[in-house]
Amino acid sequence: MSGASNGGSSSYSRHVHMGGADVYCILFNDLVVVTKQDKKMFRSTKKFEYKDRISLESASAYALEPENENGLANAFVITGKKSTLYLCAASPEEQKRWVDNLTACIAECQENARALDGT
Repeated sequence: MSGASNGGSSSYSRHVHMGGADVYCILFNDLVVVTKQDKKMFRSTKKFEYKDRISLESASAYALEPENENGLANAFVITGKKSTLYLCAASPEEQKRWVDNLTACIAECQENARALDGT
């Protein structure tokens, strides 16, 4: 699995749940893109509809406790400047992979932004 940065343009894509809907999240080095599969297309052709994105330059990510007030299992949160995503992974292991990959990409993205700013 890629997603933790490796100096190139890596990505990590997984099927997760958001607000009761099945979505696909694609994690790039500096961006998370959320899409939903168009169910009207033929099974041999996959078409995805853009739903949301969060820039990792000013983002944070964390796992929710197993017993959270929202009743979400394997949930994690990605917070950006303009939006917050509550997502659920298929398993606790998948949740950990998402949070670990997000945290690594966020740290690198923020470090690169500071280096470009000279701070």
